[in-house]
Amino acid sequence: ADDLPSPLRDELEAIEKLDNEALQKLTQSRLPVSRQRLYTHLLRKNSNGVVTAREKETLRELGEEARLLTLKKAHAFMLLKWRGQPIPSNADLQKPE
Repeated sequence: ADDLPSPLRDELEAIEKLDNEALQKLTQSRLPVSRQRLYTHLLRKNSNGVVTAREKETLRELGEEARLLTLKKAHAFMLLKWRGQPIPSNADLQKPE
């Protein structure tokens, strides 16, 4: 974590102070539905080569938001495991809700 940019490092350090219940909640967090839909839509447009410059910037921002959320969730899972808490298997995580 020492090699990470300060704001990100600070966020991960803050996660380390959460109790197990808050960590469990964090592991289940997702992008808001409207942002996920927009992200999926822009990914499709981008793969078809019809995304505008403005949409590309939005896609970049949404991608960064999604990656940050994934990193936070992974950190929360790691902390739970380190604390001896049960965590779901990869197969369980892949199941649709």
